[in-house]
Amino acid sequence: MNARTQLPLAALAAAALLCAHPAAAQTGNASTTPPATLPAQPPRQAHDRNLITAEDIAQATGANALLLVQSLHPQWLRTRGIDSFRRPTSVIVYQDGMRMGGAEALRRIPRESIAEMRFVDGIQASQRWGLDHGSGAIEVTTR
Repeated sequence: MNARTQLPLAALAAAALLCAHPAAAQTGNASTTPPATLPAQPPRQAHDRNLITAEDIAQATGANALLLVQSLHPQWLRTRGIDSFRRPTSVIVYQDGMRMGGAEALRRIPRESIAEMRFVDGIQASQRWGLDHGSGAIEVTTR
């Protein structure tokens, strides 16, 4: 090999070494040890948009369940169609498995008694409780 081909090959070999060892690129020394890895973080759980937890309630403001839902997940209270010719459907509220009524029933549930609240969409609520649940249901679990 002549000098013209040796120099580009040497540069290519040096670049390959620097790419293989990132620590060598920082210090200019290919014999250094790789950088220490960070401690493994526990995997973050995806936030369930159909759930209001006790932690969410503690951070939010509102004296009753209706005010909490309005501030944290107002889309839960949106009407989603018409069941009859006279009125649109509204979300149905269940407290500890017992039907309480429409969204206004949330006003009667004090913040301090709530463990969690879960929204059940219209399809699942209709399968579970009957066809008058087109706008879904809110399940309130108390302490």
